[in-house]
Amino acid sequence: MSKFIKFPSIGQFRNTCKSVIESARFVSFCKETNQVITNPSAILPIVTFTGTVKAHGTNAAVGFDPKTGEVWAQKRNGLATIEKDNAGFAFFVESNKEFITELLILNTEDGNDEVVTIFGEWCGGNIQKGVAICELEKMFIAFACKQGEDWKELEELPNDSRVYYISDFPTYTIDIDFNCPEKSINSMTELTDKIELECPIGKHFGVSGIGEGVVWSGNYKGNNLRFKVKGEKHSSSKVKKLASVDIEKLKSIQDFVDYSVTENRLMQGIEQVFTIESKEPNIKDLGTYLKWIMSDIVKEEMDTLLGSGLEPKDVGRPVSTKARIWFIDKYVGI
Repeated sequence: MSKFIKFPSIGQFRNTCKSVIESARFVSFCKETNQVITNPSAILPIVTFTGTVKAHGTNAAVGFDPKTGEVWAQKRNGLATIEKDNAGFAFFVESNKEFITELLILNTEDGNDEVVTIFGEWCGGNIQKGVAICELEKMFIAFACKQGEDWKELEELPNDSRVYYISDFPTYTIDIDFNCPEKSINSMTELTDKIELECPIGKHFGVSGIGEGVVWSGNYKGNNLRFKVKGEKHSSSKVKKLASVDIEKLKSIQDFVDYSVTENRLMQGIEQVFTIESKEPNIKDLGTYLKWIMSDIVKEEMDTLLGSGLEPKDVGRPVSTKARIWFIDKYVGI
């Protein structure tokens, strides 16, 4: 039976900083007092991160059950089928079933019968707009593999014209000292600006145009760490620093709405609610769309809300109002 395995959300640099600092200072948990014991003076680590180009497409994955031999396609929030596809990804998997099965078997550990999932980005063609890879044929770029509860390195991919591994394209390395993480901001910003100006994936295939950003991955105390840094043209929030450590102290609800309800987030909502479900934007599903926008903002910007002294209920109505006006102006009547 198909088993959906969700890929964890990739947060911001500030989220990774918070996670590493909390982990480094953790000492133990006292059951008697129900309190976490920490060491505030603990020396924070220096962690090496590998950066990979963020392909602007839609999250996709292929799954495999070694016990039954079943293979399936996934989208971000569930299974993808030809009847309920993810921008044509399920059709691609079904059309290339033999190769995809070989790929999954190659990444299955001998003697392990737990489900294997290869995650990636289904990109190119008409999946997104305004980036270099839109000029290329649709492709699946694999970036992670999980079997059971364990993340593992992807085995070398067999040659195929529409399946790639993210390391086929340029990768980058940075050491982040979490005692002073702000020192890494300039380097990450410069690289992101460079990639936005000229997408390395597009360039690999002879196409010139803008890229989206970088995904940074590292490991600390056995925990996988990931954060994304997008260029200004792709950021879902209006940030002055691409990888800001500090939470901006927004002074009012309207400031927060202007900051978080951006054109990019609104278009991302269209993709998630309509495009990957092969549906045209329509007024009937406006409520689902507004719910997605608010949910995404709470997920991505909770620390900003807290830093501003705001609660989700404070911004719910104005967020929905701005998103509703944008949606109606852009799509109703087309």
